[in-house]
Amino acid sequence: MRVAHEKIHVFPFKDVRKCWLRAWVEGSLARAREVLEGDGEEADDWVTEVVRLVDMALILAGGVGRESTCEWIFAVLEKMLEQDEDQRERPAKRRRTSGGRHANDSGKDADSFPSSTIRAPRLRHPIPRHENLSFEAFQAHLNTAAGVQNPTDDDLPGDLPQPLIITGALSHWPAISDPSRRWSDPHYLMRKTLGGRRLVPIEIGRSYTDDDWGQKIVTFRDFMRKYMFHDQDDDDDDEEEADNDDDHDQTGYLAQHDLFAQIPSMRADIAVPDYCYATPVPAPSPATKNATPPLPPGHPSFPLLNAWFGPADTVSPLHTDPYHNVLAQAVGRKYVRLYPPGQRARLYPRGVGADGVDMGNTSEVDVGEAMAVLEGWDGGWRQHPPSSSSPPPAEDDEGEGKGASSEAEAWARAEDLSMRRFDFAERWPEFGEAEGCCEAVLGPGEALYVPKGWWHYVRSLAPSFSVSFWWD
Repeated sequence: MRVAHEKIHVFPFKDVRKCWLRAWVEGSLARAREVLEGDGEEADDWVTEVVRLVDMALILAGGVGRESTCEWIFAVLEKMLEQDEDQRERPAKRRRTSGGRHANDSGKDADSFPSSTIRAPRLRHPIPRHENLSFEAFQAHLNTAAGVQNPTDDDLPGDLPQPLIITGALSHWPAISDPSRRWSDPHYLMRKTLGGRRLVPIEIGRSYTDDDWGQKIVTFRDFMRKYMFHDQDDDDDDEEEADNDDDHDQTGYLAQHDLFAQIPSMRADIAVPDYCYATPVPAPSPATKNATPPLPPGHPSFPLLNAWFGPADTVSPLHTDPYHNVLAQAVGRKYVRLYPPGQRARLYPRGVGADGVDMGNTSEVDVGEAMAVLEGWDGGWRQHPPSSSSPPPAEDDEGEGKGASSEAEAWARAEDLSMRRFDFAERWPEFGEAEGCCEAVLGPGEALYVPKGWWHYVRSLAPSFSVSFWWD
């Protein structure tokens, strides 16, 4: 397993030979079997250890060749834990199926996610909304984008097709409508992850463009405790551990992960929107101004599902993808801003970094900062400055006139904003000239169609759970 682990981490995943992936999976399952056949003395919680081993087989190697075996193991464990839910305390001589710090102590699991939210900006260029759009109407939208029938590269007048929001199309999802399966219920999510024992890969940091950004694999319970609820109910031992955790004060985000391949039972809570089976308008050729990024080699022909689950204020920086996307919102709200592919030059793509990673699909511009300095919105954390024509406040003889302190603070904020605007204009002078911007606040039960190649920035305004469906 050591050699297989090294091979998996030395090469890009797509270049790892299948034999090493299979070796890792078989080794993980063999170790899980040893735990199951043991007497339980070596593991404080044998269920947690089995879950860890099998999940690592899935996360690192995709469970290659043994997907059904991994799924069967988790199904058996889930059924066993459900039956044993009322009998957690067992005699010492019997093997424990729960216990330790990963146990699903329902008394400490909240009934809902934190209510703190970020103030949404005023929408200057709202994306059109359509109630429960039919498949035929969606296909017609693709076919007649910008009023062009059967468009070709020669007659493309703009960036085609256009984004739109579809409401009412997800109301049949159990994740939204079934009280016993709603993803807004932390209890349900904990049950589906075996009391929070399941492992998930998460991003640490507010955005993957930040210097302090990183990745790690944690239990779902730790993700909920540290990042969704910020340790609000932990005991002293957990608080002490959190104090020693370097990333405790950072944002944690379960982002762009195929959670539904890892936990198929959650896949049953959603459905692929019919829109993903529409025939898109042919993308412009690389020679045209509206060209979109090429597809990765060996791309699949079916929708790619990814989960996006995190607290308020997670950010996906302005970027573009080589797929069409239906972004479905199950829990919470997100602010989304889009720019057409033809505005690429004004959005300042990053290019290849010092580490050799091509970041050409991601903008250098922090859209949150741009909205703060150009539009006066900063996520509710910063007040609007006073008008530049307002006179300075009058003070009494002792310099403590009524409102002097608040007025002085307002002037200081205005001066700071002026400096930020100057710095922003120096670094990205053409960003403010980008055309075709559109935006929306996406709420539960709503879906956003993001056309292939469109640049998009996403920021959660509340604890949020979304599913993206990439297709082409």
